[in-house]
Amino acid sequence: MNILIVTDGIPGHENQSLGLVKSLQKHTKNLTFTLHKIEYKYPIFRSLSIVLQRYLVKSLTNKNCERIISIFKPISSLEKVDIIITTGGKCAFLVAALANKYAKKSIQNGSFARHIPPSYITVRIAEDTDINNKTITTLIPPNRYSIIPELPLSGKSLFLIGGNGSGIKYNKKDIYLMLKSIKNLVHEYRISPIIVTSRRTNIDTEVLIRDSLSSIYNTSSIWYHQGGTGACLQNLMKQSDNIYVTEDSAMMIAEAISTGLPVTSIKAPGAKPEEKQETQLNKYVQYGVLERKEFGECWQVDLPKDNRKKVKDINTSFEKELLRALSIESES
Repeated sequence: MNILIVTDGIPGHENQSLGLVKSLQKHTKNLTFTLHKIEYKYPIFRSLSIVLQRYLVKSLTNKNCERIISIFKPISSLEKVDIIITTGGKCAFLVAALANKYAKKSIQNGSFARHIPPSYITVRIAEDTDINNKTITTLIPPNRYSIIPELPLSGKSLFLIGGNGSGIKYNKKDIYLMLKSIKNLVHEYRISPIIVTSRRTNIDTEVLIRDSLSSIYNTSSIWYHQGGTGACLQNLMKQSDNIYVTEDSAMMIAEAISTGLPVTSIKAPGAKPEEKQETQLNKYVQYGVLERKEFGECWQVDLPKDNRKKVKDINTSFEKELLRALSIESES
């Protein structure tokens, strides 16, 4: 089976598309995939072309497919492709046109695909549901991280720290409260904190965290503004007993939960993510795969043993639905 991932170059979108490939690889032998980053032929007309695509996609005749495809630089070797995957809205109309013109199966991952008539989509993956049978939902969005086998306790905790986003903004007082809670954890439970900052982390905030925790942070810590881009989080997750992640990134939380490790989301006092993210976080809590805490509180190192089974059950159910929607028999 050959899969083409059409991507807009956004790391989070590529991550989710690769997660879908990972789900299919479990059940399909000899699966290969390629990544193609879209390029507009005339970038100056990008905004106008999106309006045009939204209009053309309502009726994907062969001519309209060609019109949408002609907006972008060519994609080669489509005749060898079995399934086209994309995540997000920037490639959605193009993938619908490619799939219909060349008679390929397609997976549209994300809510934006609701703008495309269901008859032009093989599978749509989204958190919301609709009245057609093309949409499948999953509690944990697809991502490239896998369940980590149970290992002897290491005494290390992983902290994934973001920055402003998803309706959340941090001030200096918030950061000091977070640091207080981390220091209390180290004092109370003798943990070794692995700190990972991200592109969202303000450089001044990163410096404050690094300096404040200089005597206690683990040497495996990765600082984004000190060249820590493209970090392999899977290796750090394997070293850790549990994960703390700030609530400004839905994808970071989903990735953490996907490991099966105990996960705690952390936020500034009184902070509330955007409504969609707040709803998703509460679903995680209700299912028992997430705890939520505030900066400044006394956090606990709670290590339940059943998160792996819960995550595996979620993944198994999703993969079963995905194979059904694609009319693929599992080979595993």
